[in-house]
Amino acid sequence: METSWKKTVGDLRKGDNGKPYRFYVPAYQRGYRWGKQQVEDLLRDLIEFKDAKENGAVEGQYCLQPLIVKKRNDGSYTVVDGQQRLTTIAIFRQVSKSESGFSIEYETREKSKNFLASLGKDDEQAKNEKDDNIDYHYMWQAYDVMNKFFDKQVEPREELMTELNDKIENSAFFIWYEIEKNTDKIDDNTYEIELFQRVNMGKISLTNAELIKGVFFRDQNYTNTTMESEQLALANSWQEIEHGLENDAFWYFFNGVNKSYETRLDVLFQIIARQEDKNKRESDQKDPIYAFHVFDELFREEKDRTQLRETLWKKVKLLNAQLHYWYDNLDYYHIIGYLLATGTGVQKILDLIDGKKKSQQIDDLMALVKNRKFVDTFLQNPEAIEYGSSGDKKAIANLLLLFNIATLVAQGDKQHRFPFDIYKKEDWDIEHIHATADKDGEGDADNRIHNLTLLDATTNRAYGNKPFLEKRAFLLKKEQAGQFIPTATRNIFIKAYTDDLQEGELKLWTDADKKQYIEKMQVILQSFFDKEWRKKERNSER
Repeated sequence: METSWKKTVGDLRKGDNGKPYRFYVPAYQRGYRWGKQQVEDLLRDLIEFKDAKENGAVEGQYCLQPLIVKKRNDGSYTVVDGQQRLTTIAIFRQVSKSESGFSIEYETREKSKNFLASLGKDDEQAKNEKDDNIDYHYMWQAYDVMNKFFDKQVEPREELMTELNDKIENSAFFIWYEIEKNTDKIDDNTYEIELFQRVNMGKISLTNAELIKGVFFRDQNYTNTTMESEQLALANSWQEIEHGLENDAFWYFFNGVNKSYETRLDVLFQIIARQEDKNKRESDQKDPIYAFHVFDELFREEKDRTQLRETLWKKVKLLNAQLHYWYDNLDYYHIIGYLLATGTGVQKILDLIDGKKKSQQIDDLMALVKNRKFVDTFLQNPEAIEYGSSGDKKAIANLLLLFNIATLVAQGDKQHRFPFDIYKKEDWDIEHIHATADKDGEGDADNRIHNLTLLDATTNRAYGNKPFLEKRAFLLKKEQAGQFIPTATRNIFIKAYTDDLQEGELKLWTDADKKQYIEKMQVILQSFFDKEWRKKERNSER
C-alpha cells in the first residue's frame, strides 16, 4: 500500500483539485452498521479532544484511524476499509447542519446516498423511510443517537456544534492509505475484494505502529519552543530502533516466526501497552491496534503530555536496549533464547529478573529452564523418557532443542551461537534415528529418548524409513549444500557420541550407540545446569 500519511476532513472537502472527494462503497462490503455505543464513544472522544491547547501546547490533532481507498477511473475512491467512521462523520455533519464536504455512494443501495443527504433537512420524511432498508435504519439510528446525545450536554448545543465542527474540519484526520495500482492479472473488482478480505481477516495489519507514531508526534505533546528539535530527535531514535529490528538474527531471537506485525516495532509497543494498560483489558489484546488504543487513552487522560511522551518513549528505548543486551551477552543469549523459543513471554522474563543481580538472574532463569517438562526427569532417569502423546512430543522436542543449545554452550566458544532465526523459520520433527519398522514394515516404533533427535520436517519426510547408513549419507549431503543441521543431530549420524568406534559400525544405530548417546547428553546437560560453561567463558576472557 501507498500512504500520504493523513487527510483531515477539511482535506476531504477541498479535494486534490479543489473539488470534494467522492467515495464509493462496493457491494462486497456490508452496509453502515454502527450502533449507539460506537457512535457515542466517537462523540465523547471528540468532546474530550476539544481542549487540545492545554498547558501551552500547540493545536492538536485527533486520529480517526485508517481509511483504505483505491482510486477509480472517474476520479472517485473505492472505500476498501473505513466506511463506518467515514459515514458517521458524514452523519455528524448533517446533525450539525454543516455540509459533509464529501459524498458517499453505496453500490448495493443507490438511494442510501440521498437518504444520508436528507438527514437534518427533512427529518419527517427520513423517519418515515428509515425502515425501508437496513442501511436507512442504522443511519437514522446514528442520527437520532447524536441528537439525543447533544441535547444532554451542559454546554449550549450550538456552541458545542461549532467547536466540534472546527475540530473535525481542521484537526480530525484519517490515516490515508491509497492502494497501489492493480498489477495482478485479475479484474479490479476481484482485486479489491481480496484486499478487503485480507484487511478484515487480519492478514493486513491496520498499521498499529503508524497509529502510535501519530500519537507520539501530535503537536499538543510538545511545547512551541522545543517542538521541532524534539520531534526530529524522536524521529531519529524511532528510525534507529526500527533499523536494529530488521536484523533477522536479533528479531527471531525474541520473537516467534508465526507472530505477524505490520512493522516489527509493533512488538515493543505491545509489551509496553500491556504494562501501561490501566484497565487490564486482556480480551482486547487480540485487537490489531490494541496498543494504539492504550497509548491514545494515556495521552488523552494526561495533562502533562510532554512529560508522558518522554516517559513512554524512554520505556520503549529501555526495552529495546534490554533485548539487545540479552542478544549480545552470551550469558543470557542461549538461556533466554531457549525460554522464548519454548513459550515463555518477554514480560515474564522481565518480571523474573527485575531488580536482581546478574548471578541471581541467571540462577532464576536456569530454574525456569529446568522446570520444563522432562528436563529434570531426564537428568535423573533418562530411560523414563518416552512419548505417547502430542504433548509429550512437544516436550521432547524442547528437550532435544535444549541439548543442542547446551552442546554449543558447553564448548565455551563465544563464536558458537545457536541460530534461533533459522530454527524458528523451519518446521521440526522428532526423528527416529533407527527406522521404526523392519524391512517388512513390521515392528513397533522405539519412542524412547535414546532413539530420537531433531530434524527439519522436509528432510525427515524426504528420506522416510531408510536404514541408518542411507540416512547418514542423505543428511551429510544436505549439510554440505548449506542446510542447517542441528549440532547434536549431526553428531549422532557421524557417531561422535560413540567411543572406540569399530569399522563397519556406521551402518547401524546399535544399543551401545544409544547408551553412550544418552550418557553424553546427561553429561552435557548437567554441565549446562552446573554453569561450568560460565567458568570457561570467564577464563577465556582473562
